[in-house]
Amino acid sequence: MTQGWLVALALLAQWRNPYTGTTWNNPNSSLLDTFNYGRMQQHLLEKSFARRQDSPAAPALAAARAAPNAPVAHKTLAASDFVPTGRGRPTVDAYLSSLTLTPQARQSMRAMFEATFDLLNRTRRNNVATTVASALGMATVIVSGQVTSEAVARESLLGSTTCWPGRPILFG
Repeated sequence: MTQGWLVALALLAQWRNPYTGTTWNNPNSSLLDTFNYGRMQQHLLEKSFARRQDSPAAPALAAARAAPNAPVAHKTLAASDFVPTGRGRPTVDAYLSSLTLTPQARQSMRAMFEATFDLLNRTRRNNVATTVASALGMATVIVSGQVTSEAVARESLLGSTTCWPGRPILFG
């Protein structure tokens, strides 16, 4: 009798596919449904790309992508200067206190933050654009494994002055 209940429960078991919303009585059907859904989405994406390449606007879009960008009038670096609201580094303190670190590891991380801020302050003290450009430069080195040229670094710094100042979230 127990086996009969187990068989009945197995037949009543349902597997819901979270991608398609369909319900199946076994996990293999749900998995195959996911595969079919993925293939269908891939096919639709390929058709969309093909339509874009065949559209009348495609040559104009290709020309626009190939054309060099017009020069942008950057704001001065001083436009993203800020005045600290207090002493110390409260954001670093809050971050370090939120981590479960040994005292030695916490001190090591604090030293790393201080060394980073010391390097940033050599360029320009208390400046958002300098910080953003430095973070972008570090990310570029991490991702590509190559140091950017001085011209690219300078454009990144000046581009940061154009993008960030005046944003309410930072300067409101």
